[in-house]
Amino acid sequence: MNNHNNLDSLSAILAAENVSANLIDAVTESGFYMRRWGDPFSGKTWRSVSDAMYGNKQFSSSFELEDFIKYIHGKHVFPDLPPFQYYEAKSVTDIQEILADPRRAHYIAEGSFAAHRPR
Repeated sequence: MNNHNNLDSLSAILAAENVSANLIDAVTESGFYMRRWGDPFSGKTWRSVSDAMYGNKQFSSSFELEDFIKYIHGKHVFPDLPPFQYYEAKSVTDIQEILADPRRAHYIAEGSFAAHRPR
C-alpha cells in the first residue's frame, strides 16, 4: 500500500475521531501515516500510525492509534527513559534477571524487544 492511501486512511480515521481539520492537515503534512503490519507466520495483522521521517527503522516511530490521538492533543506523555546502563551477564540466569526488570518486561510483552510485534 502506498503512503498516499495510508494518508487518506489516517485522515479519515482522525476525522471520525473528531480531530479538527487543521490538526489533521498538520499531522499528514508532518509525515504521519497509517501503516498496516502483518506477521507472515500467524497471519495476524495490526495497524499503527507511523512517521515517514524514520524510514525503515520500523517500530521506532509507531504509535497505537489511541495513543497517537492523545499525543496530538497533548495528552499522551512519554515516560522518561532511564540513564543508559551496562550489564555483564555471565549466565542465562543473569540474562533472565536483567530481562525481568518491569520496564523491559513491558517492552517484551508489547513486542518491542521481538523480531515482530504480536497482537
